[in-house]
Amino acid sequence: MTCTHTWEMTNLHTHCGGCSQCIDRRFAVLAAKADQHDPVEHYKFDVFTQSRDAQDQKKNVDKIMAAAYLERANQVKGLTDVAQFVSSYPDVGRVFKFLNYNSAGQAAQRVFDLYKRHADEVMGALDELLSRHRTAIRERTLPGDCLIQTAYQASSVISMPAVVSAEKHPENFFRKRGAVWETRFQGRNTICLLNVDKGAEYINLLLAFPDRETSIYEIAVGSAANAIDLPANTGVAPEDVEDGFQVTQGIPLGDAGDVADRQALREWQQRARELLGEIDEARDAGDHARVDEIEEEMAFLTKAMEGGKGIGGRQRKAGDKRKNVRDAFRNAVDRAIKQIEKYDKPLAEHLKDAIKISNEVAYRPGMSITWDVRPIVNG
Repeated sequence: MTCTHTWEMTNLHTHCGGCSQCIDRRFAVLAAKADQHDPVEHYKFDVFTQSRDAQDQKKNVDKIMAAAYLERANQVKGLTDVAQFVSSYPDVGRVFKFLNYNSAGQAAQRVFDLYKRHADEVMGALDELLSRHRTAIRERTLPGDCLIQTAYQASSVISMPAVVSAEKHPENFFRKRGAVWETRFQGRNTICLLNVDKGAEYINLLLAFPDRETSIYEIAVGSAANAIDLPANTGVAPEDVEDGFQVTQGIPLGDAGDVADRQALREWQQRARELLGEIDEARDAGDHARVDEIEEEMAFLTKAMEGGKGIGGRQRKAGDKRKNVRDAFRNAVDRAIKQIEKYDKPLAEHLKDAIKISNEVAYRPGMSITWDVRPIVNG
């Protein structure tokens, strides 16, 4: 028994037939080619062939539930790209952090695969129903608001509604929603970015502080240090957006290797905090030599905290760290922009033109634009 309307049960009708669980059950049994084991007589109402009016005048919101169920499957079946899927249904990102995958992209792909299998099965079951009842469809003997007629005729009593999010978005945003980076430019469609978390994080920070030059090494070492503490896929913390980028205190380290490794990470993290203060003091004092020394140490710490070791586990020479960090920063931003370009070329062109990268990096939009960059934390 899977029905939610237990108060409607009788010895004859063990299921109501109209609740969401009954609809799921009917399609699942059909998809499994096992409906001979689940007689329709056990359902008080046959959602496929009977009029909703026959079911005690249910409210209109109940009448469209089965149609919306079908349309959701129909929409998902038509999607070919995981980023398109996450953009269409951003709430799926709420489950990514509970899945045991190395990245949000891998989790998103598995969820997309699951939805696609479900959509294929629902549409396959619907095709079977249309075939079984083709004579009744042709002779127009089925009620206009039964599910088969709803699927067959766009102008039926209850046509399949498009499933649209009612959430209102700002004109421009670049932010983390749960486990996924999402962006919108000049009021166009929202797009989601997968497997470019580091580049998206860098862009998010730059957009938060337009026309402000920042050292690449400060951003990189702060990002690496934050990654030690913060839960995966949280984005830049709101207080960092308000007060400027800084290394934040987060939750204690979990199971992150042996005690020596954890202690080393903590020491590197603490040193990163110290350096972020020292570099400002050196700049204020005009001590350029000290700024260079601090940036070199920041580069070393960034690679250390990110696991940057040479062949056989030997630390690379300090001399190549700064170039490595600069190159990694540029490559991460470029990868994110290339993914954006697939779905929103104007935004990609804007970012290419506005983000200036050398030892210092800045976002110079050359126009009046406000970005919403605060993360959306799903409950």
